[in-house]
Amino acid sequence: MATIGKHIAFYRKKQGYTQEELSEKMNVTSQAISKWENDLSYPDLTTTMELAAVLGVSVDQLLNGQRDLPVATDADSEQIAQRILRIHTSSGNEEAPFEVTVRIPVAMLLVADANGTLEELIGENASQVALAIGMIREGAKGTLVECQADEVSVRITVEEYEN
Repeated sequence: MATIGKHIAFYRKKQGYTQEELSEKMNVTSQAISKWENDLSYPDLTTTMELAAVLGVSVDQLLNGQRDLPVATDADSEQIAQRILRIHTSSGNEEAPFEVTVRIPVAMLLVADANGTLEELIGENASQVALAIGMIREGAKGTLVECQADEVSVRITVEEYEN
């Protein structure tokens, strides 16, 4: 189960801050950040409000880990096919950090799903994308999947195509 400390670490890494950088922005020690992230102590209410602002999230998101929910639209199939699926993966591992964003036209995914070549196109993440395709066909837009395991986070989002 995710804890407040895990949420703090998740949003810190999402913003690309090290513990040291966040500590400087918050005017606390990096040891305080480490204790918060490891659930050894917690920031007081005023500091929690400031921390949420610095991390660009609400206090509720910081405490409960709530994410943006996808919305269903009344889009027709032509509008849906004009959207982009964005898969963003990052690692907060300070020894070997990485960040990768892939943008795939929904029209390409729909064709690949229909002709059975989705796994060739996507690779090992094809099963997660196949689940998202069902939501996309129903008009879902926004964040479809957001998860974090250890130091790796994945976010799958459907967006309007912008030229």
